[in-house]
Amino acid sequence: MSKRVVAVAAVVAAALVCSASPVSAQAYPPPVHTITVDDVTPAPGQAVTVTMQTCRPGTIALIGIDLALVATPTVGADGVARATVTVPRNRRPGRHTVSGLCVTTDWKPLFLTTIIT
Repeated sequence: MSKRVVAVAAVVAAALVCSASPVSAQAYPPPVHTITVDDVTPAPGQAVTVTMQTCRPGTIALIGIDLALVATPTVGADGVARATVTVPRNRRPGRHTVSGLCVTTDWKPLFLTTIIT
């Protein structure tokens, strides 16, 4: 039985190596998909800056707090979407999710989240 597992693992590894893109086709440095908030402990009603990286330039990003849409910034030429948003006054103290949605340079959706408290 263990010989079969080793054989299957070898076939899978060979398939992955054969189907991998050549190194020269990969971006350097590799893209970094991130979403950040300049203050992770804001008070209700406070303005914070949300930044998303690795989006397609010229497109629109969607930014939300607890899935409520709060901003729709245009992605800059550097692939970064920035928006200054106000934390809704009706948010209770505790953990809240800041989320961002945009498309990558190859038109794939990118959904990122981070936490504020």
